[in-house]
Amino acid sequence: MIFSATMTNPRRRKRNKSALLIVLLVHLFFINSALAEAGCFLVNDFPQAWNCGLGLVSAPLRFERKDWIRLGLTAGGTALLFTVDKHIQKLALKNQNPFNDVIFNVDKIHGNEYSLYLAGSVYTLGLITKKPAIRTAGLNAVEAYMFSGAITGVGKVLFGRKRPYASASPVLFSPFHMTDNRYHSLPSGHTTVSFVA
Repeated sequence: MIFSATMTNPRRRKRNKSALLIVLLVHLFFINSALAEAGCFLVNDFPQAWNCGLGLVSAPLRFERKDWIRLGLTAGGTALLFTVDKHIQKLALKNQNPFNDVIFNVDKIHGNEYSLYLAGSVYTLGLITKKPAIRTAGLNAVEAYMFSGAITGVGKVLFGRKRPYASASPVLFSPFHMTDNRYHSLPSGHTTVSFVA
């Protein structure tokens, strides 16, 4: 419960974000000196990330039959899971206890911006140590985080599924709510980021 209270305390979260910003600024200071010595990888890395994003957006234009089948099966499987949504919610609430709360609060760290900070740190480490494999791994992790986050955000607005605490019905959809967080249940941002990391 202590862990949960810390993460929901707005002042503590603001302090944590300030500390992470300081760490990021220190990283940037070291990046400047590393860039001067190692050449400007950013000149190549950012266009690579941009091209990767364009390729991701245009990927459906190159889908083959098997890709459309996979997409259909995923959508169908997700729709089938709606039929057991209430049962899963009841089971989860029935088995709720302080020990499980601590275990399942892991996504409050792993499924949030901390994953991006970690990926950025790996990229920075690769620049400082002049290890292209580490730099590329960090770049790929940052790309994965950013692009999956963008796709999930767009999906939330397009689907508009109401969150369980805001509605008794698991099939209440109202798309195009840009700022109303009650309609941003699907797809799950925490799950997306956890799988990406």
